[in-house]
Amino acid sequence: MNSENEVIKIRNKIFKSDKYKKYEETLDKMMIPENFDIKNCIPQIFNDSKYSQINRYDFGEYKELYQSIKKDIPNLEIKGKPILVVHPFYPILRHANFLVESKTYLNKYLEYEKRIIKLLKESKNDIILFESPDSFARYTYSFLKYKRIKKVILTEHSHGRILDKNDLNDLVFHKAMIAGCYNNHCIKEILDELTDYEIEKLDDLIMERYC
Repeated sequence: MNSENEVIKIRNKIFKSDKYKKYEETLDKMMIPENFDIKNCIPQIFNDSKYSQINRYDFGEYKELYQSIKKDIPNLEIKGKPILVVHPFYPILRHANFLVESKTYLNKYLEYEKRIIKLLKESKNDIILFESPDSFARYTYSFLKYKRIKKVILTEHSHGRILDKNDLNDLVFHKAMIAGCYNNHCIKEILDELTDYEIEKLDDLIMERYC
């Protein structure tokens, strides 16, 4: 199987799985591609003239998705020292081709994902997810069955910037740990928003960005 077919297979496994049907109609209208240029690890949608509206979810179907997810996400009491999980599955959703082209990156990602899923399943700590609406609808939504996920805070399309700053008003903790994707991108942006808190990085549960 050549790399391009392998990419399509990986992405289809996510996008066409029966698990992820809840927001399917809205996601289809958003036209986020399942198959894109094998040599370009960023989908063309990021170059769209409407990207600023997509990014902020304040336009058409993007706004529709944001509003529908806001109604569904949990907002429960946090106890103890939470773990902040930032864009946990972003690489497989956005960079599937790069993962296939770089076997080293793919292996690192697979190990990272195993650890993240174990964290969601077994952690004794409460978990706060930071996720963009489309990535949440595509994949992360299926993990809400894990009782440790107490809150979901929605972020911009490809950044850690928080869409609704009012969501921060609901955070009540002094110390926390942080995991997820991209030390120098998404995680950094979340930390920039949470300067009043003492937050420790969980290095084994952070996936670096390679493209």
